[in-house]
Amino acid sequence: MTVSDDVVKWIVEEGYDINYGARPLKRTIQDEIETRVSRSIVADEIRKKDCFEIVINKDNELEIKKFKKDTSVNAAIQQNNEGKDNSN
Repeated sequence: MTVSDDVVKWIVEEGYDINYGARPLKRTIQDEIETRVSRSIVADEIRKKDCFEIVINKDNELEIKKFKKDTSVNAAIQQNNEGKDNSN
């Protein structure tokens, strides 16, 4: 699993609270990433050895982007980065 830089920024923005500092970050990660990944595993959308990335979609929501099963993590990251370069 990889997490895009946009997701890290989104988590910080959503999870930081001026009164409680960074404490709510854990809850945001649990609610938004762990729950989403767990549900995808239970639904058999993510399987053992699958490569996937958590990204922000065009509706500014978190989304799981799965890569081909035969790609290694490094190849999947490179494939994703190439896709970002072509979209600009």
